[in-house]
Amino acid sequence: MIYKTYTTEAENAAQLKSGLDTFFATNEDIEIISTDQSYSAADKKILFTIIYKEPTAKNRIGGFSSR
Repeated sequence: MIYKTYTTEAENAAQLKSGLDTFFATNEDIEIISTDQSYSAADKKILFTIIYKEPTAKNRIGGFSSR
């Protein structure tokens, strides 16, 4: 399995929500493995990381149908 990561940085909750909304809008079918959120007091930034895997490709099978 290949896991991917997405990390977003924000100065406040509204920016964090916007970044996450954009990510999930373009990655609807992913499977979330893990998330982590931290705050850096020195930088005054919220860091949010998602570890995920992409959906498995489904095999398409053609066939005939009866009426």
